[in-house]
Amino acid sequence: IAFNATPIYDAINQIDQVRRATAITSPDLMATFNMAMHTTSKLISLIELEKSYAEASLREAKAIAILDKADAMLAARNMKSTADLREAVVNLDPDVVSAKERLDNLTTMLTFFTNTYYELREALYSTKKICDIYLKLPNDPNTGGERQ
Repeated sequence: IAFNATPIYDAINQIDQVRRATAITSPDLMATFNMAMHTTSKLISLIELEKSYAEASLREAKAIAILDKADAMLAARNMKSTADLREAVVNLDPDVVSAKERLDNLTTMLTFFTNTYYELREALYSTKKICDIYLKLPNDPNTGGERQ
């Protein structure tokens, strides 16, 4: 998967600025977090698609290992074919191991970027709350301010 994660990492690096947000800096921060959320959302969809392909590849590699390789490998070792031994052959098959590693990597990436999406969403909401506080005018009854 090739993608440009720069907007995501730029936004992550700006999360610390939420605590110093003002009415002037909040809109830029919100735009940064929103763009990063959009990029992260697209990336999550891409990873989910790749993960479904990886799951199919793993199933195929396991089937090939069982159908084409297990009996020959067990016969070469003078072992009877049992469910446990076939499973052992599948677990040792290089194609299965490779497909499993790919699936594990994609699962890890999916977890990381899903968590990143939620982190960015919380940063966006926090910045919006801060901006809303600054935008409430003290003499405006429509925004909850008190009249003097």
